Amino acid sequence: MLLGDSPISWATRKQDVTTLLSSEAEYIALGAGAQDGMWMAKVMEFMNTPVIPRVWTDNRGASTLSYNPDFHRRTKHIRQRHHFVRECVDDGDISVHWVPGENNPADMLTKPVTGKRLEELKKRAGMTV
Repeated sequence: MLLGDSPISWATRKQDVTTLLSSEAEYIALGAGAQDGMWMAKVMEFMNTPVIPRVWTDNRGASTLSYNPDFHRRTKHIRQRHHFVRECVDDGDISVHWVPGENNPADMLTKPVTGKRLEELKKRAGMTV
């Protein structure tokens, strides 16, 4: 999670569900990010600094699914509880944005990267050594 350009928290956890598509797994993770963003928005509101969280994903399918209210043939099996992110988008509480994978600083936390790539991603995330 970034506040402005500064990283303030991050989390990783094993999903407790089995998915059929990578987009579905990313969509569920997007929902977890939306929950964290909504919590941070409440903290910021308490400090009289209202914000609308932006949640980023490098998966186009998950991004599209968060804005599309129609159930498609390939996603109709996703349980209703995983559509939290779509409800937040519909209510205007968060916005979801796609970021190309090569520009995603979260890759350093979720994928093996080379030393050079790690330095690039740390710089992109605003982290200094």
